[in-house]
Amino acid sequence: DAPRLLAPPPSKQKRKNRIVKIIALISLLPVIFSIIWLYYAQTDNRIQVTATATPGLPACICIVTTPDGEPIGLSDGNFTFDTRGPASKLKEQTAQKLRQGDVSSAISLLSAAHNQDTSDAEVLIYKENLRLHTADAKYITIVVATTLTGNDRDAIAVGHNNLQGAYVAQREYNDSAEQHGGVNVRILIANAGSNAANAAQVADQIARLAQQDKTIVGVMGWTLSAQALMAITSLSRVQLPMVSYAVGDNLTTISHNFFRVAAPASVQAGVGAQYAIKTLKAQSAAIFVDLANDSSRSLAEDFKASFTSGGKSVVAIEQYTIGDARTYTQRLEAGLQDALQHHPDIIYFAGFPPDVSVLLQNKLPPDLPVLGGNALYRLSYDGTQPNDLGHLHIAAQAYPDEWDVLGLSAQKPAFFKDYPQAFGPCPARSCYGFTRADSGTMLSYDATSVLLLASKHALAKKYPITSKETLEELTAITGLNAFQGVTGQISFGPDGNPISKAVTMVCNKGGLFQLDVVIGQFLLNGPPLQNYPARSVCP
Repeated sequence: DAPRLLAPPPSKQKRKNRIVKIIALISLLPVIFSIIWLYYAQTDNRIQVTATATPGLPACICIVTTPDGEPIGLSDGNFTFDTRGPASKLKEQTAQKLRQGDVSSAISLLSAAHNQDTSDAEVLIYKENLRLHTADAKYITIVVATTLTGNDRDAIAVGHNNLQGAYVAQREYNDSAEQHGGVNVRILIANAGSNAANAAQVADQIARLAQQDKTIVGVMGWTLSAQALMAITSLSRVQLPMVSYAVGDNLTTISHNFFRVAAPASVQAGVGAQYAIKTLKAQSAAIFVDLANDSSRSLAEDFKASFTSGGKSVVAIEQYTIGDARTYTQRLEAGLQDALQHHPDIIYFAGFPPDVSVLLQNKLPPDLPVLGGNALYRLSYDGTQPNDLGHLHIAAQAYPDEWDVLGLSAQKPAFFKDYPQAFGPCPARSCYGFTRADSGTMLSYDATSVLLLASKHALAKKYPITSKETLEELTAITGLNAFQGVTGQISFGPDGNPISKAVTMVCNKGGLFQLDVVIGQFLLNGPPLQNYPARSVCP
């Protein structure tokens, strides 16, 4: 006979079996938790999910908390993203009531929150959504994708603008619901926080939710190029259109699902370059650029190409990193000193207000203009004096008084009446954000409006509609079917860019921004504006 193996003593065998069972149980824990998580996500779309890491977001109207403490995800009012304003406590109480199903108390709290801060559009969007909280309500859904958390004040300011413009478009659409079969629009707010990489996860959440919630027909945003680049793949996978005003050149032809209502960097920088030559009479330029940032790099390269095409010269290119104003001001200061040694006629700064402020505060020669793109168009610059701001000349995408300056006051869109009614009255310190909209708000209004216009055209044929049908109608907004936006005519080309979109050049005089010129197709089917002034209105 073959030799037989001896069995281990019973006590050792039992211990071994116990160890195997424990290991098996531990290995099953993630699966068990996932099943529990998905069960609650499907039975209650108002849950709040908190995580110590940032996993894939579930296909629900919910949030996760990133390792650095930022909430990212989707909210219809069940969660508050913007908690920095005076109404933040009331907004958080509203979210609690909604998670408890107490809609009546939530509406009352939102009214109180609006009274505390009339400029807070998050409050008004959630309140408008609750008007649709009935079993027989017919609505479509768009997602406003933006940034409302983190330490980047400029990015959060963009988020505020996005929500303000989207709310005015939402309210106008719902007030005229009878014109499109009684169908209203609900807005979901998507926050990706201060880390652009999070936009990919939130976009994936939106895409998967859209496969379950067929009322979702499109996304307005993201309006920062880095986030838009991260998000477009997931949205395109489910044919969900994305309308933005991000300017990065890499977004051109990136997807048949991507459209924008603002001129891309190539156009914006080209207008700035020709303005530098024809109005400021510049022969030479120094350029500041962050090569790792798509928007900054695009603007710098496009400005250089346009400026030098007429025989002008770029005498210095200074590299910096966006955020140096907070962490490494010496690099900006050293770059400025090097640029000044080449005696440029202008400085072109491809970046954002905090960083260019370092240059403005460093005793520039009094007659040296500093040019830049729309991102520099911020109403207040910390630590700068009015004389410092006098150096600025900006290729902005819109200016609140351009209709009046162009002699078109009688043709101004309803937006200019509806905006102050929504967010007024004007406080003593400044009317911007209350009765006077800035360029970002106007652009987000146009982006939301063209998305809703496409949906309205689709609704004229049937209800419900799909995101694919909205996408098809967006491509038809061109030529004779162009749209009159508050920032100018919007007519989409095959690459998703607006054809000959108007760009405004603004300058600063005594601390206040003034309109210098509008270039491009401003009035629907009107003449293209192409004449640069012989001199700036700002000396």
